[in-house]
Amino acid sequence: MKEVRQYKKLQSQLNKMLGDADALKIEVANKQREHNQKLQVIESIKSEMAKLNNSENIKVSEHAIVRYFERVKGYDIEQIEKDILSEQVLRLVATLGGNGSYPNDGFSVLMKNYTVTTVV
Repeated sequence: MKEVRQYKKLQSQLNKMLGDADALKIEVANKQREHNQKLQVIESIKSEMAKLNNSENIKVSEHAIVRYFERVKGYDIEQIEKDILSEQVLRLVATLGGNGSYPNDGFSVLMKNYTVTTVV
């Protein structure tokens, strides 16, 4: 009698393990499909980047644009920095920290890790 109960217990464990293994097999197949889809998107992005980075396309860096404004158009870059980092913005940063959006005179200063990333 003891052997029959032991056999049935082992049979139940085996059936559960077989079911778990089948479920994992399906999950692995789904993850493999998802992985392959991601690889296709990655290749598509790389291809698009390569097209955009064609060395025959003339580009103007943001640094060159800033220097053009400064040297050709005569903008005072230091004054622009002072306008962006007004006293109001400096007070807000001192109070609230170096991450966030801070209102300025007619625009907002967006900052991340104490660096102005853009104005809106």
